[in-house]
Amino acid sequence: MHNSVNIQLFLLFTGCKDKRIAPVLRDIIQTDYFRVVVVDDVDTVEICGALKVIGRGIESLVGWFVGSSVHQLQWLFL
Repeated sequence: MHNSVNIQLFLLFTGCKDKRIAPVLRDIIQTDYFRVVVVDDVDTVEICGALKVIGRGIESLVGWFVGSSVHQLQWLFL
């Protein structure tokens, strides 16, 4: 392989209140290119996930109505 190959890494935050199951869950899902962080604050993880979905929905709606990406419309939100 060429030395300049770009390797993408992904990160997942998940919540688990049971401290015995958390490391097992992490070890099942985690790979060399997919890192998993297990935290015990399940509510905060759920809220952040919901905010991400809402943000993606707003970005899609703005792009659909305007016919452009949100990144090109940054001047509207400054």
